[in-house]
Amino acid sequence: MSIEVEAHHLESNDSLGKIIGTQTAILAVLLSIFTIFSHQAHTETIVLGNEASNQWAHYQAKRIRDYQLEMNIKLLQLTAPNTQETTNTLAEYSEQSVVYKKELAQIKTEADQKVQEGGLAHRKAGYFDLAEGFLEIAMILSSLYFLSRKKFFPMLGLLLGIAGTVIGVLGLLLHH
Repeated sequence: MSIEVEAHHLESNDSLGKIIGTQTAILAVLLSIFTIFSHQAHTETIVLGNEASNQWAHYQAKRIRDYQLEMNIKLLQLTAPNTQETTNTLAEYSEQSVVYKKELAQIKTEADQKVQEGGLAHRKAGYFDLAEGFLEIAMILSSLYFLSRKKFFPMLGLLLGIAGTVIGVLGLLLHH
């Protein structure tokens, strides 16, 4: 009993196959690039989220200190005798409260900025993820030519590859 295997080889002069192979390789490179951008954007989103959270925790801690000073000032005004020492302490507390309020404004600004930067990184990641999806599908469709010999697949792959690339470039161009 003998088994015969028939192998179909690509013709060495299949110029369309070479073009489609090159197209698929270019799509793979673009996919790799936007995958890296996507991973970086997701990491940046997490880092900025942590930084914003830390800033808000710092703000809360500073606000608690400021509130405590306000309460101490009120308590001293209500209960302490009217002496030079009380007056000096009230002045110190008031000065420190002014410093805290300035610091609070700066900390809030920095926290808001981190939140905005994190939102931008998140939006960029969405664009890069979408670009990845389009490029993956484009690669698969382009590769189907080698199984089916139908020109429709690489043409559709090319269109989706262009769309994915445009979406990825739009992600790169996003700014505040």
